[in-house]
Amino acid sequence: MAMKSFVSLRFLYVAVSLGLLSLCVLTLWEALVGNGPLLNIMERYFSPDNKIEIPLKRYSQIVLISGWLAGLMLFCRTHYPTLAQLPRVKPLAVYVLVAIMSGVYLADRHGVIALPLFIYEDDGPFEWFTAIGFLVSAAVLLLVAIRATGKKTRLGFRIATCVIALALFLLAMEEISWGQRLIGWESPDYFMNNNDQQETNFHNFYNDYIWIAYQIFAMLVGSLIVFTEQPWLRSTLARLLPGSERLLPAKHYFYFAIAFVLLALYNELFEEIFAVFALAYSIELLRNQTNTQSKPSSLGDNT
Repeated sequence: MAMKSFVSLRFLYVAVSLGLLSLCVLTLWEALVGNGPLLNIMERYFSPDNKIEIPLKRYSQIVLISGWLAGLMLFCRTHYPTLAQLPRVKPLAVYVLVAIMSGVYLADRHGVIALPLFIYEDDGPFEWFTAIGFLVSAAVLLLVAIRATGKKTRLGFRIATCVIALALFLLAMEEISWGQRLIGWESPDYFMNNNDQQETNFHNFYNDYIWIAYQIFAMLVGSLIVFTEQPWLRSTLARLLPGSERLLPAKHYFYFAIAFVLLALYNELFEEIFAVFALAYSIELLRNQTNTQSKPSSLGDNT
Protein backbone atom coordinates (compact mmCIF):
# COMPACT_ATOMS: atom_id res chain seq x y z
CA MET A 1 0.00 0.00 0.00
CA ALA A 2 2.84 2.35 0.90
CA MET A 3 4.63 1.56 -2.39
CA LYS A 4 1.44 2.25 -4.36
CA SER A 5 1.07 5.62 -2.67
CA PHE A 6 4.73 6.38 -3.30
CA VAL A 7 4.49 5.67 -7.04
CA SER A 8 1.18 7.46 -7.59
CA LEU A 9 2.25 10.69 -5.90
CA ARG A 10 5.56 10.89 -7.74
CA PHE A 11 3.74 10.40 -11.03
CA LEU A 12 1.18 13.03 -10.05
CA TYR A 13 3.90 15.58 -9.26
CA VAL A 14 5.57 15.01 -12.62
CA ALA A 15 2.28 15.19 -14.51
CA VAL A 16 1.25 18.43 -12.81
CA SER A 17 4.67 20.01 -13.30
CA LEU A 18 4.62 19.12 -17.02
CA GLY A 19 1.15 20.63 -17.31
CA LEU A 20 2.28 23.82 -15.60
CA LEU A 21 5.39 24.10 -17.78
CA SER A 22 3.18 23.61 -20.85
CA LEU A 23 0.99 26.45 -19.58
CA CYS A 24 4.13 28.61 -19.32
CA VAL A 25 5.03 27.89 -22.93
CA LEU A 26 1.47 28.51 -24.14
CA THR A 27 1.33 31.79 -22.23
CA LEU A 28 4.63 33.03 -23.64
CA TRP A 29 3.58 32.07 -27.17
CA GLU A 30 0.21 33.83 -26.87
CA ALA A 31 1.83 36.92 -25.36
CA LEU A 32 4.07 37.15 -28.43
CA VAL A 33 1.48 36.50 -31.13
CA GLY A 34 -1.44 38.38 -29.60
CA ASN A 35 -4.98 37.43 -28.62
CA GLY A 36 -5.67 33.75 -28.19
CA PRO A 37 -7.71 31.18 -26.25
CA LEU A 38 -5.92 31.87 -22.96
CA LEU A 39 -6.89 35.54 -22.99
CA ASN A 40 -10.49 34.60 -23.76
CA ILE A 41 -10.55 32.20 -20.79
CA MET A 42 -9.08 34.87 -18.49
CA GLU A 43 -11.63 37.44 -19.62
CA ARG A 44 -14.53 35.03 -19.17
CA TYR A 45 -13.65 33.44 -15.86
CA PHE A 46 -11.07 35.62 -14.10
CA SER A 47 -12.24 39.19 -14.76
CA PRO A 48 -15.31 40.67 -13.04
CA ASP A 49 -16.11 42.87 -16.06
CA ASN A 50 -15.08 40.27 -18.69
CA LYS A 51 -12.25 42.48 -19.85
CA ILE A 52 -8.49 42.26 -19.28
CA GLU A 53 -7.19 45.82 -19.63
CA ILE A 54 -3.48 44.92 -19.54
CA PRO A 55 -3.04 41.43 -21.05
CA LEU A 56 0.75 41.49 -20.61
CA LYS A 57 0.29 41.89 -16.85
CA ARG A 58 -1.87 38.76 -16.64
CA TYR A 59 0.41 36.83 -18.97
CA SER A 60 3.38 37.68 -16.75
CA GLN A 61 1.53 36.56 -13.63
CA ILE A 62 0.56 33.25 -15.23
CA VAL A 63 4.17 32.57 -16.22
CA LEU A 64 5.46 33.41 -12.73
CA ILE A 65 2.78 31.41 -10.92
CA SER A 66 2.91 28.33 -13.15
CA GLY A 67 6.72 28.34 -13.16
CA TRP A 68 6.87 28.57 -9.35
CA LEU A 69 4.26 25.84 -8.92
CA ALA A 70 6.08 23.59 -11.38
CA GLY A 71 9.24 23.99 -9.30
CA LEU A 72 7.22 23.21 -6.18
CA MET A 73 5.96 19.95 -7.72
CA LEU A 74 9.50 18.85 -8.49
CA PHE A 75 10.54 19.72 -4.93
CA CYS A 76 7.62 17.70 -3.54
CA ARG A 77 8.54 14.76 -5.75
CA THR A 78 11.82 14.49 -3.86
CA HIS A 79 10.82 15.56 -0.35
CA TYR A 80 7.15 14.52 -0.07
CA PRO A 81 6.84 11.42 -2.28
CA THR A 82 3.98 9.92 -0.27
CA LEU A 83 0.75 11.32 1.08
CA ALA A 84 1.82 10.52 4.63
CA GLN A 85 4.95 12.67 4.24
CA LEU A 86 3.09 15.83 3.25
CA PRO A 87 3.01 18.51 5.98
CA ARG A 88 0.01 18.36 8.28
CA VAL A 89 -2.76 20.91 7.84
CA LYS A 90 -2.37 22.85 11.10
CA PRO A 91 -3.56 24.95 12.72
CA LEU A 92 -6.72 23.66 11.08
CA ALA A 93 -8.90 26.55 12.29
CA VAL A 94 -6.58 29.05 10.60
CA TYR A 95 -6.73 27.20 7.29
CA VAL A 96 -10.51 26.97 7.51
CA LEU A 97 -10.66 30.74 8.13
CA VAL A 98 -8.44 31.38 5.10
CA ALA A 99 -10.60 29.13 2.93
CA ILE A 100 -13.80 30.89 3.99
CA MET A 101 -12.35 34.38 3.55
CA SER A 102 -10.94 33.51 0.14
CA GLY A 103 -14.12 31.83 -1.04
CA VAL A 104 -16.34 34.73 0.01
CA TYR A 105 -14.01 37.34 -1.49
CA LEU A 106 -13.68 35.52 -4.83
CA ALA A 107 -17.41 34.82 -5.02
CA ASP A 108 -18.15 38.50 -4.47
CA ARG A 109 -15.39 39.63 -6.84
CA HIS A 110 -16.71 37.48 -9.68
CA GLY A 111 -20.38 38.19 -9.18
CA VAL A 112 -21.50 34.90 -7.65
CA ILE A 113 -22.72 36.74 -4.56
CA ALA A 114 -23.16 40.44 -3.81
CA LEU A 115 -21.89 41.66 -0.46
CA PRO A 116 -22.50 45.21 0.84
CA LEU A 117 -20.02 47.59 -0.73
CA PHE A 118 -18.72 48.92 2.59
CA ILE A 119 -17.10 45.56 3.45
CA TYR A 120 -14.24 46.00 0.98
CA GLU A 121 -14.13 49.82 0.87
CA ASP A 122 -11.38 51.95 2.42
CA ASP A 123 -11.80 51.93 6.20
CA GLY A 124 -14.19 49.01 5.87
CA PRO A 125 -13.98 45.85 8.03
CA PHE A 126 -11.78 44.03 5.47
CA GLU A 127 -9.12 46.75 5.55
CA TRP A 128 -9.26 47.21 9.31
CA PHE A 129 -8.95 43.49 9.97
CA THR A 130 -5.78 43.50 7.86
CA ALA A 131 -4.32 46.51 9.66
CA ILE A 132 -5.17 45.20 13.13
CA GLY A 133 -3.75 41.79 12.21
CA PHE A 134 -0.43 43.36 11.26
CA LEU A 135 -0.37 45.57 14.36
CA VAL A 136 -1.09 42.71 16.75
CA SER A 137 1.52 40.54 15.01
CA ALA A 138 4.10 43.30 15.33
CA ALA A 139 3.32 43.72 19.04
CA VAL A 140 3.59 39.97 19.67
CA LEU A 141 6.93 39.75 17.87
CA LEU A 142 8.23 42.73 19.83
CA LEU A 143 7.23 40.91 23.02
CA VAL A 144 9.11 37.82 21.80
CA ALA A 145 12.22 39.93 21.24
CA ILE A 146 11.94 41.55 24.68
CA ARG A 147 11.50 38.21 26.42
CA ALA A 148 14.47 36.65 24.63
CA THR A 149 16.96 37.91 27.22
CA GLY A 150 18.77 34.72 28.21
CA LYS A 151 22.55 34.83 28.50
CA LYS A 152 22.94 32.53 25.52
CA THR A 153 20.44 34.36 23.33
CA ARG A 154 21.76 35.20 19.90
CA LEU A 155 21.66 38.94 19.23
CA GLY A 156 20.70 38.10 15.66
CA PHE A 157 17.48 36.52 16.89
CA ARG A 158 16.39 39.72 18.64
CA ILE A 159 17.48 41.89 15.71
CA ALA A 160 15.65 39.77 13.14
CA THR A 161 12.52 39.64 15.31
CA CYS A 162 12.49 43.43 15.71
CA VAL A 163 13.02 43.92 11.96
CA ILE A 164 10.05 41.69 11.13
CA ALA A 165 7.95 43.47 13.78
CA LEU A 166 8.88 46.85 12.32
CA ALA A 167 8.00 45.67 8.80
CA LEU A 168 4.57 44.49 9.97
CA PHE A 169 3.98 47.78 11.79
CA LEU A 170 4.81 49.72 8.61
CA LEU A 171 2.44 47.51 6.60
CA ALA A 172 -0.34 48.21 9.09
CA MET A 173 0.18 51.95 9.00
CA GLU A 174 0.37 52.01 5.21
CA GLU A 175 -2.87 50.03 5.09
CA ILE A 176 -4.73 52.81 6.96
CA SER A 177 -2.70 55.67 5.43
CA TRP A 178 -1.07 56.32 8.80
CA GLY A 179 -4.47 57.12 10.32
CA GLN A 180 -5.19 59.96 7.92
CA ARG A 181 -8.82 59.09 7.24
CA LEU A 182 -9.35 58.27 10.92
CA ILE A 183 -7.96 61.57 12.17
CA GLY A 184 -8.86 63.62 9.12
CA TRP A 185 -5.76 65.62 8.20
CA GLU A 186 -5.08 66.80 4.65
CA SER A 187 -2.21 65.32 2.67
CA PRO A 188 0.86 67.51 2.09
CA ASP A 189 1.17 69.04 -1.37
CA TYR A 190 3.68 66.44 -2.54
CA PHE A 191 1.27 63.61 -1.77
CA MET A 192 -1.66 65.52 -3.28
CA ASN A 193 0.24 65.97 -6.54
CA ASN A 194 1.95 62.58 -6.85
CA ASN A 195 -0.03 60.00 -4.88
CA ASP A 196 -2.61 58.16 -7.01
CA GLN A 197 -5.22 58.45 -4.24
CA GLN A 198 -3.91 61.75 -2.81
CA GLU A 199 -3.38 60.04 0.54
CA THR A 200 -0.51 60.09 3.02
CA ASN A 201 1.02 56.75 2.19
CA PHE A 202 3.81 55.51 -0.03
CA HIS A 203 2.46 52.43 -1.75
CA ASN A 204 -0.03 54.44 -3.83
CA PHE A 205 2.86 56.17 -5.57
CA TYR A 206 3.57 52.90 -7.37
CA ASN A 207 0.15 51.43 -8.17
CA ASP A 208 1.27 50.49 -11.67
CA TYR A 209 3.92 48.19 -10.18
CA ILE A 210 2.18 46.90 -7.05
CA TRP A 211 0.99 43.77 -8.83
CA ILE A 212 4.50 42.56 -9.69
CA ALA A 213 5.83 43.54 -6.26
CA TYR A 214 3.09 41.48 -4.57
CA GLN A 215 3.69 38.50 -6.84
CA ILE A 216 7.44 38.45 -6.29
CA PHE A 217 7.02 38.99 -2.54
CA ALA A 218 4.51 36.11 -2.40
CA MET A 219 6.94 33.83 -4.24
CA LEU A 220 9.84 34.78 -1.94
CA VAL A 221 7.87 34.24 1.27
CA GLY A 222 6.38 31.07 -0.16
CA SER A 223 9.84 29.76 -1.02
CA LEU A 224 11.07 30.46 2.52
CA ILE A 225 8.19 28.41 3.89
CA VAL A 226 8.71 25.55 1.42
CA PHE A 227 12.47 25.39 2.11
CA THR A 228 12.12 26.04 5.84
CA GLU A 229 13.68 22.73 6.92
CA GLN A 230 16.41 22.62 4.30
CA PRO A 231 19.88 22.60 5.94
CA TRP A 232 21.36 24.94 3.33
CA LEU A 233 18.80 27.65 4.12
CA ARG A 234 19.24 27.38 7.89
CA SER A 235 23.03 27.36 7.64
CA THR A 236 22.99 30.38 5.30
CA LEU A 237 20.83 32.41 7.70
CA ALA A 238 22.96 31.29 10.64
CA ARG A 239 26.07 32.60 8.90
CA LEU A 240 24.49 35.90 7.84
CA LEU A 241 22.77 36.67 11.15
CA PRO A 242 23.25 34.02 13.84
CA GLY A 243 19.95 33.24 15.54
CA SER A 244 17.74 34.43 12.68
CA GLU A 245 17.31 30.84 11.44
CA ARG A 246 15.17 30.27 14.55
CA LEU A 247 12.52 32.52 12.99
CA LEU A 248 11.86 30.38 9.93
CA PRO A 249 8.17 29.38 9.79
CA ALA A 250 7.16 25.86 10.76
CA LYS A 251 6.68 23.27 8.04
CA HIS A 252 2.92 23.12 8.59
CA TYR A 253 2.57 26.57 6.97
CA PHE A 254 3.44 24.85 3.68
CA TYR A 255 -0.06 25.39 2.28
CA PHE A 256 0.13 29.11 3.02
CA ALA A 257 2.99 29.23 0.52
CA ILE A 258 0.72 27.97 -2.24
CA ALA A 259 -2.09 30.31 -1.17
CA PHE A 260 0.24 33.32 -1.23
CA VAL A 261 1.43 32.66 -4.78
CA LEU A 262 -2.07 32.05 -6.14
CA LEU A 263 -3.91 34.79 -4.25
CA ALA A 264 -1.34 37.50 -5.02
CA LEU A 265 -3.49 37.96 -8.14
CA TYR A 266 -5.90 39.80 -5.81
CA ASN A 267 -4.07 42.49 -3.87
CA GLU A 268 -6.62 43.05 -1.11
CA LEU A 269 -7.17 39.35 -0.52
CA PHE A 270 -3.44 38.68 -0.45
CA GLU A 271 -2.99 41.37 2.21
CA GLU A 272 -5.75 39.81 4.30
CA ILE A 273 -4.35 36.28 4.04
CA PHE A 274 -0.85 37.50 4.83
CA ALA A 275 -2.21 39.24 7.95
CA VAL A 276 -3.81 35.96 9.07
CA PHE A 277 -0.50 34.18 8.50
CA ALA A 278 1.42 36.86 10.44
CA LEU A 279 -0.98 36.49 13.37
CA ALA A 280 -0.75 32.69 13.43
CA TYR A 281 3.04 32.75 13.00
CA SER A 282 3.72 35.35 15.72
CA ILE A 283 1.35 33.79 18.25
CA GLU A 284 2.86 30.35 17.68
CA LEU A 285 6.35 31.80 18.13
CA LEU A 286 5.33 33.38 21.43
CA ARG A 287 3.62 30.20 22.61
CA ASN A 288 6.67 28.09 21.77
CA GLN A 289 8.90 30.56 23.58
CA THR A 290 6.65 30.45 26.65
CA ASN A 291 6.52 26.66 26.67
CA THR A 292 10.27 26.19 26.35
CA GLN A 293 11.73 29.29 27.97
CA SER A 294 13.15 27.37 30.90
CA LYS A 295 14.91 24.85 28.66
CA PRO A 296 18.45 25.36 27.28
CA SER A 297 17.20 25.00 23.72
CA SER A 298 14.44 27.58 24.07
CA LEU A 299 14.01 30.57 21.79
CA GLY A 300 15.11 32.76 24.65
CA ASP A 301 18.27 30.73 25.36
CA ASN A 302 19.28 29.36 21.98
CA THR A 303 22.96 28.82 21.39
